Amino acid sequence: ATTLVNRTMLQGEPYAVFVDRNDQIYVTDQTNQRILAGKQNSTFSQLVGWSLSKYSDVFVGKNGDIYYEDRSGKGKIKRWLVQHNRSVDVASFAGNCFGLFIDNNNTLYC
Repeated sequence: ATTLVNRTMLQGEPYAVFVDRNDQIYVTDQTNQRILAGKQNSTFSQLVGWSLSKYSDVFVGKNGDIYYEDRSGKGKIKRWLVQHNRSVDVASFAGNCFGLFIDNNNTLYC
C-alpha cells in the first residue's frame, strides 16, 4: 500500500479522495470545509474554500470541473467551473450523496 495523503498533510479530517487522469489527488477536508489538491508525496494546496457538506464526496470531470455536495442543503450538488472560478448548482437529491460519479455522457450519479 502507498500513503497518498495523511492527516498531517491536510491539517484536517479527510473524507473522500479522487485521483484524476494526470495523477492529481483531490481530497475533501471535513474540518475546514474545503477541497485540497496535490501530487503524491507533495504539499497539498487549497483549491477554494467551499461550504462543503460533512459527507461530501468529490469527482473531477474530464475538463477539470469539480463536483461536490454543498452544505446548504442535503443532496445539493455543485459544480466548480475551473475556467470561470465560480460554482453552479447541478442537482438536488432528497438525502446526502455519499458518492458521486459522472459517466462518459456527463450523467451525474449520487
